[in-house]
Amino acid sequence: MGGGLLVGVWVARYLGPEKFGYWSYATAIISILSIIVKLGLDSIVIRDIIKHPENTKKILGTSLVLRMGIGVIIFIIACIVLYFFEEDELNQKMVFIILFSLFFYPFDVVDLFFQSQLKSKFTVIAKNASFIVFSLVKVGFIIYNAPLPAFALAFSMDIFFGAILLSLLYTQTRETIFNLSFNKRIAIGLLKDGWPMLISGISVLIFMRIDQLMISKMAGKIALGNYSSAIRISEAYYFIPMAIVGSFFPSIINAKKQSRSLYLNKIQQLNDLMTWISIFAAIVVTIFADHIMLFLYGEAYVNAGTILAIHIWASIFAFIGVSSHRYLLVENLTHITMYKTLVGVFVNIILNYILIPSYGAEGAAYATLITQAIYVSFANLLFKKSHIVFNIQLKSFNIPRIIHD
Repeated sequence: MGGGLLVGVWVARYLGPEKFGYWSYATAIISILSIIVKLGLDSIVIRDIIKHPENTKKILGTSLVLRMGIGVIIFIIACIVLYFFEEDELNQKMVFIILFSLFFYPFDVVDLFFQSQLKSKFTVIAKNASFIVFSLVKVGFIIYNAPLPAFALAFSMDIFFGAILLSLLYTQTRETIFNLSFNKRIAIGLLKDGWPMLISGISVLIFMRIDQLMISKMAGKIALGNYSSAIRISEAYYFIPMAIVGSFFPSIINAKKQSRSLYLNKIQQLNDLMTWISIFAAIVVTIFADHIMLFLYGEAYVNAGTILAIHIWASIFAFIGVSSHRYLLVENLTHITMYKTLVGVFVNIILNYILIPSYGAEGAAYATLITQAIYVSFANLLFKKSHIVFNIQLKSFNIPRIIHD
């Protein structure tokens, strides 16, 4: 992620705020579409493999087929929408090229297997190898003054190469990926359990990316370029909660089998850790926000420092959301997550609509911060069964309790 940030900064400096705005617009769209392709099945697949290891090949194969099918459908629909409704030729070209990555995201099911076995090192090897290769490609594009669509091609090829490496590593540790099988009964079960998570995932991505689409339409590509450069910094370390929680999750499931007190204690400890890592990072980044933007991006992006200082505080709720929402998953309360995220999407769109015209990109940063707080924490008060999640989060801010424990 650190390397990705540095290469991303170099690309942003090379493109300038306006072209970087085009790049951010295209990647924001593919972020939302890729979540639809995953069908909300990530945590469900990991959970089911841990519970039923004898069905591993069927679970992985079924998930792969479902994702490939929806990927083809989305690609066709997106191309039709682009052709008839997107008037900006550069936007059209960028999005079309990046759309091809939808065919390769389904192979991330291999990563889910590695996570369930606590062997994420294989995913790291595959993803890092692909990242290194195509980071060098992007550097070459910069040196030889390549046009903007070339970077979109590198994006899709990065996903493609990573998918191939994941499949090869699965072959080395298990069997060939072609030995996976589809099971109709498992497919129905995955879709039944996964659809609330799918809607939640789409909703999360919408309120994390809709701000960029709205800035593009309401404030222009330069404002979007500044905003996107700032949030790249504040989101650069989001891999930390995903990595920690990914490693913690199997032990949480196993703790539930032993005793509820041990299970809740583990969730509390995880939430405490996420809370204070994010608070420390937010304080540091806020103090040095202007200097960070000037040093990394240069004078062209100097106005993005204020955006960064606001947006970084939303990461606190992003961190604790990754950890505390695992309780809802383990308790099979994913419908609550779905309702919460729908609330978040509604709030975020309204706030962006109100704040962007008056405050530009800074208004979008405030909208994200407020939305994250409502979605991750306060929306838990709307449902009786999620009150415990709010209490866990509240306890994490209790400094005397943390010190005593």
